[in-house]
Amino acid sequence: MLGRGLTEQAEARTLNSSKALLCFLSFCAFLWSMRVFVNGDLREFSSALTLGELVTQLDLPAARIAIELNREVVRRSDWGSTMLKDEDRIEIVHFVGGG
Repeated sequence: MLGRGLTEQAEARTLNSSKALLCFLSFCAFLWSMRVFVNGDLREFSSALTLGELVTQLDLPAARIAIELNREVVRRSDWGSTMLKDEDRIEIVHFVGGG
């Protein structure tokens, strides 16, 4: 009977350690994620990316949009070399044709 109590205590410690590890890893993921605002909406990314990569991830038609980064228009030729940083504010405007 005594052995069973010790086993249950060991299992409880293991479970608590697993929960603590999961909390720690979740917290680390929160710290390591990059958060940017796209047209006012908060988006989180697991790694750094360029404006060009953002356009690709959002599946946007590159030929029909303009991008402003922190209130500055970014030339399309610079999208691939413009790295995003945490808390950047991005505004994307779609051009619409018609008559």
